[in-house]
Amino acid sequence: MGTKYRADIDGLRAIAVLSVVLGHAGIGLFSGGYIGVDVFFVISGYLITAIIAREIEQNQFSILKFYERRIRRIFPALFAVLGAVCVLSLWLYNSNDLFLFSKSLLATTLFYSNFLFWSQAGYFDAPSLLKPLLHTWSLAVEEQFYIFFPWLLFVLYRYGKSQIKNILILTTALSLALSVYGIYGIDDGNATAFYLLHMRAWELLFGGLIALRVFPAQPAAIGRNFAALAGLLLIGVPVFYYTSETPFPGLTAIPPVLGTGLIIWSGEDNANTPTFIGRLLSIRPIVFIGLISYSLYLWHWPILVFAKYFFIQNLSAPITFLVLLLIFLLSALSWRFIEQPFRFNASFDQKRLYRFAGAAMLTSILFGLVLYKSDGFSAISYFHPLDETLSIPEGCDLRRRPEPGISESDLCNIGIEDGRTASFLAWGDSHARASGYAIHLSAKRMGVAGKLAFTNGCPPLILEGTQNNCYAGNEEIINYLKSHDEIKTVILDARWTLYAKRRKDDLFPGLEETVKRLVDINKSVAIALPSPEMKYDVPPTYFVALRRQLDVNQFAGEATKDYLSENKKFFNFAKSLAEKYSVEIIQPWQVLCGEKICPAVMDGNILYIDKNHISSFAAELTSPLFDPIFTKLKNEIK
Repeated sequence: MGTKYRADIDGLRAIAVLSVVLGHAGIGLFSGGYIGVDVFFVISGYLITAIIAREIEQNQFSILKFYERRIRRIFPALFAVLGAVCVLSLWLYNSNDLFLFSKSLLATTLFYSNFLFWSQAGYFDAPSLLKPLLHTWSLAVEEQFYIFFPWLLFVLYRYGKSQIKNILILTTALSLALSVYGIYGIDDGNATAFYLLHMRAWELLFGGLIALRVFPAQPAAIGRNFAALAGLLLIGVPVFYYTSETPFPGLTAIPPVLGTGLIIWSGEDNANTPTFIGRLLSIRPIVFIGLISYSLYLWHWPILVFAKYFFIQNLSAPITFLVLLLIFLLSALSWRFIEQPFRFNASFDQKRLYRFAGAAMLTSILFGLVLYKSDGFSAISYFHPLDETLSIPEGCDLRRRPEPGISESDLCNIGIEDGRTASFLAWGDSHARASGYAIHLSAKRMGVAGKLAFTNGCPPLILEGTQNNCYAGNEEIINYLKSHDEIKTVILDARWTLYAKRRKDDLFPGLEETVKRLVDINKSVAIALPSPEMKYDVPPTYFVALRRQLDVNQFAGEATKDYLSENKKFFNFAKSLAEKYSVEIIQPWQVLCGEKICPAVMDGNILYIDKNHISSFAAELTSPLFDPIFTKLKNEIK
């Protein structure tokens, strides 16, 4: 079982890293470039398995030497990148963003960042521009795999050598099945299957199966050439065809994984007669990119993140070219002067290496803890945060209910709090939570008590025959309202702009059905029109704009005419509901927009906590718009 150098595998690395880098740079042709990580996984599984198996067979395997090689390979460039990212974060981020960064720094250092980013993949997840270490999830997956795999292989060779292939085939199939289930069988499927080891292990194991010669050799040149060509197509088509909307991994990861395996397999034991694809991948410039691929992978994401963050907008073609040039130059230098000396300097012995690794990890952990414990240096004026969280607590998100059905404790209390019975319900998605504070202020001012029912990501739409979680929950709210005659008014609020784009077929009939059902049970209905949506996440954009003495509204604000044009169809539909069902219409944009622009910041106060959820300051501005509703309601319940 050989582990001779193969230039074509470095060529494969080049394809993988170029796909990832160009995809992340926003070059549309590489919309599926993220599959490059899967190519890396197969290559890693193949090479590491081949080395471990050979050493075990020759009685030369040492777990300490194995981890020494991993440290030499992984640590130097990684901690150089972490150091640079820390410096840039201190320069560009406010204290809230630094606090978030501290978590990812600790997670990256301790190789559990895949779990961190999986846990953050929720509705109010921070934007990727605040995650310069997001790409380290793949390193975490690999290192977690290599905590267990060498031991597994060692034990199998000693106690079950005859069953090694069968056990690994079964394990690979089980991991793939879990990945498929993750995509199609659970709510957050993409995030779970994307980040977690047990749903990614099959890709590394597949490379290992090739190294263990599970698949028979193909001596015929024509067969090997066909396999290699098929492999390149299986990688290339997903790179150019997949998009961010493609369910991934699961079944869609099979083509790039299989394609990588075919290219590796077709080149085994045939160094003297390589395939055409093998020769192509062995061209020196391509091989060089493969050689620097690790540094290139490490450096590309934080540089792109900070460049986009600094320029406060999508990078232009010339700027993108210059940034990519910087990435390649820095990666080449990193490979030559950081990676190479640590990997091949014999004087840097095992003891010194472990000391270096311990010192690097300890320094990174201590700095991460300082950032975390200080809330991102929140006491220092330079880092003072310009953002805020929503005033309505997340605890009454109806997704958090312990069981189906709605009780009083599942809903937020809003309005006056003097023991009065709730007489209105505000209902919607996270936008209802955001504007719920405006409703709360108005109701409190008018002396009215009410409830708030919100479910992140779920608009208040009733669609007959639909059984998913959102619509099942909406039916429960209708049932709750049927049994609470004291609730006279229902205010509907949601991210209508988004749903008008994504749910063209069910938004209008679903909303009308909701209104009709509410009217049928004698509820007065009000609909809050959508708030403007900003071009960029407002708090970090404002922070950088202040540092650069720029007008944030020029970058993040939305032109009033564009807002009105984009929402014209929904506005007309809401108007028709008002005429047909006597629905009250609330128009926050009249307060949040000027004649020419809907600003992101007004008088030094942010109007949005991200791109589209209004801040407490904006809620205070829009609150009076709800006063007429509560004045009417107060008179009705006297």
